[in-house]
Amino acid sequence: MNTVLAILDLVLITFTIVFIRSTIILNRKTDAKLDRARRLIERAQRIQEGMRFIDNPKD
Repeated sequence: MNTVLAILDLVLITFTIVFIRSTIILNRKTDAKLDRARRLIERAQRIQEGMRFIDNPKD
């Protein structure tokens, strides 16, 4: 009986580790996508500011 419980314990620990690692990997991918979105937004804002300057030069 103790052997069965030990094996079940190892299986549970293994699944927990796999779940945690997959969650960490998923979070990294999400962080990378958020960083890319932030860069795209910043770039769009710079382009928009440049277009405003072209429309209304301050000379």
